Amino acid sequence: MKHIFTLALLALASVASAQMPVPATTAGAPPATTSNDLSGTAISACGKITSPGNYYLTTNLTCPGTALLVSGPGIHLNLNGHTIVYGTAGGALGSIYGIENDACWDTDQKPVTIPCDNSGAGIGIEIYNGSIVQSTHAPAFSHALYFGQNENTNQLINIHNLTITVQQTGSSGFFSTFQGGQILIEHNTIYDNVRSINRPGQSDQGARAQYQGEAIHVDNSKQMVAPDQIAYNKIVGSPQGGIRDTSTGAQIYQNDISMNALYANDFCVDVPGTNERVYSNNCHPINGRGIHIDSEGSYAYNNLIAVTEAPVNREYGGCEGGGAYGVQVEDDIQHAGNVEVYGNTATVNTGQCGGAPFRITSWQAGEPAMVANNHWVVNQTPGANQYGGFLYSFDNSNVSAVTFGQGGASDALQTNGPACVYVDWNGAQNITMSIPNCRAPYALALNSGPGYYTTFKISNAPSSQTYCTQWAQALGTVDGATIKCPK
Repeated sequence: MKHIFTLALLALASVASAQMPVPATTAGAPPATTSNDLSGTAISACGKITSPGNYYLTTNLTCPGTALLVSGPGIHLNLNGHTIVYGTAGGALGSIYGIENDACWDTDQKPVTIPCDNSGAGIGIEIYNGSIVQSTHAPAFSHALYFGQNENTNQLINIHNLTITVQQTGSSGFFSTFQGGQILIEHNTIYDNVRSINRPGQSDQGARAQYQGEAIHVDNSKQMVAPDQIAYNKIVGSPQGGIRDTSTGAQIYQNDISMNALYANDFCVDVPGTNERVYSNNCHPINGRGIHIDSEGSYAYNNLIAVTEAPVNREYGGCEGGGAYGVQVEDDIQHAGNVEVYGNTATVNTGQCGGAPFRITSWQAGEPAMVANNHWVVNQTPGANQYGGFLYSFDNSNVSAVTFGQGGASDALQTNGPACVYVDWNGAQNITMSIPNCRAPYALALNSGPGYYTTFKISNAPSSQTYCTQWAQALGTVDGATIKCPK
């Protein structure tokens, strides 16, 4: 039965007492279960689907290579409760997938004699109601679902109610590149047992910089015809991250994500696209970070986050630099701003590697952002490094246009660590913030290195005490008292 998808406005509850602006969002509403109407064409063998219509499996499939090559619009594939196992005969890296759909011009995986039409309107492909399992013999980078370079804006990729298992190097549950239509990934469970993401000869740094360890990875897609919806998925495992979507306006919500990361850039959700919305997710990795915003106009709100980092990072040979972050806002694209972070509850369990519930990095002067009505918590491990737990962490930022608290809705702060606010080696400028309910020994720990300077104005601090490291150069006030480093 064709799965009907309707876009509807989602009414979001205001954050109590904060009166935060609630962004307009659209949300899909595919059912948690799908009607199992078996009208259409029966599929009982590995192969290809090249004509529009409804298709359904009649049996489990065990396939030596790619299980199903799908080409053309208007295809609805009901796995009918069955399981597809792919890649049992091995093969070359990047040559085999569970279910694959490529651009018509791409003949790497299909001969030119196979009919191909990616120009049709409406639903490009819908896949639902079954399981896809990567064989232990499958080659590296053999994603369970692969969609390559269909930039036609009429295309809709609709993936729902699947259970996906991947376990070979660099493989994702879902990977797409250069899409232009809309991607819907909802009500799926992904077991990501991958532990290595390196291409042959590639360094750990090179692999993590390309985000090759994401369970769901929407890559090289920017302006979509309608916002992506990635929602109500459960992700277990992953060597790096849960969800990364580069698309403008993507909405990522109500997902349950638990990685066990070995690589850096290990976030439950990473949003480098413009105007993305990340909300109501439950992020609780065994090892990893929370939410990363590195874009213009994106919001993170009403998320539940609990993070920690263990000394197992491959690139660093131990603890990842900086430790665990609940929410990190970063600008390394030189045009970020208009970011909002509110209503989140983020807890950092510092372990040996430390971290901060909120971190802002490389922010530029004049770039607006708002951080308010969050609940930040640090559980510092006894005996851990004294720089291991901070409520706020600043690195190489000029936060002159960042508002901490709005309409009286300051963040709630809770820590058993040494300080409320931490300024890293590269310093920070124009920190103006209120830190009520923080009872750490120090209001600030200042660690700017030679040639870097820090300026600040802190109010409602637990005391005027600050901690200056050897090289720190800083000047500001804490509750009106002038603080200077060196003292």
